[in-house]
Amino acid sequence: SPGCPCPCLTTLSVRSALDLALTAASLPRGSEVLMSAVTIPDMWRIVTEHGLVPVPVDLDAGTLLPTAEQWAAAATERTRAVVVAHLFGTQAPLGPLAELAARRGWLLIEDCAQAYSGPGFRGSPDADVSLFSFGPLKTATALGGAVAVVRKPDLLAAMRALHREWPVQTRDAQARRVAKYALLALLTTRPVYTGLVNATGLLGHDTASGLQNTVGAFAGTDLMPAIRQRPGPALLDLLDRRLSAQDTARAVAERAEVARRLVARLPDPSPVYGATAPVHTYWLCAVPTPDPDATTARLRSAGFDAARPTSLGAVPAPPDRPQG
Repeated sequence: SPGCPCPCLTTLSVRSALDLALTAASLPRGSEVLMSAVTIPDMWRIVTEHGLVPVPVDLDAGTLLPTAEQWAAAATERTRAVVVAHLFGTQAPLGPLAELAARRGWLLIEDCAQAYSGPGFRGSPDADVSLFSFGPLKTATALGGAVAVVRKPDLLAAMRALHREWPVQTRDAQARRVAKYALLALLTTRPVYTGLVNATGLLGHDTASGLQNTVGAFAGTDLMPAIRQRPGPALLDLLDRRLSAQDTARAVAERAEVARRLVARLPDPSPVYGATAPVHTYWLCAVPTPDPDATTARLRSAGFDAARPTSLGAVPAPPDRPQG
């Protein structure tokens, strides 16, 4: 409601919310959207679907955000929006970027899909839109669903009007999703997964890659029709339950403490991505290595379930701006 201190819209996914925000904003075709250079590939695909041009802006490895100078340097007279992603569980104030966006009239969207740490975290108050995901791999997962915190009343009203025109996710679709992830949960229990790894290893297949290829919320679907649905009652009920949970913040704090102990035992903590971010909840503890395949093999031989993340990708630079 207009008087709500945190006006929100619940959608099927963060992808759905981004699609709604860009549609409601009605940016001129050919406008440029500055984006964190590393993000989920579907995010820049959605930008492209709207006739807009995604422009990657390089990240600082310590904060996993571009610097204010990098945002400014990447901008042109065609820039109309920014999509900034908080990666791996990092949280950082938008500060100078928000000031730049306000001065130039850009729509500022922050993707907090990997940064949720409990109901007390609602994103930066300086962002026009803050997006939170509760997909299969996320903190407080509801196996799907997203919340968009929209701080521009006119934009929120337009997004809600567009959202009402979308069909509601079918009950069968939600049932299939629950069955799928119940099966994956069974497959990843220690005895079953160990047997699966041994069997597929003998056949020369990579079990981890196979599971990663199926775990994505929209894996193997036609993206735009799949995201242009409203969440059904079953998903909304589950999402409400997860958002009301009292132990999420405590569980995230425990997770972060385990990660910090792990990082402290590394030869040099500085290579850990996001090490200098003001807040790092370690949704993922990402460490660079010169030979990922060899490192993965060594970890697996020592009994660790190691895999190279496949959900993130580098935003392609526009053809006329190969430097990104």
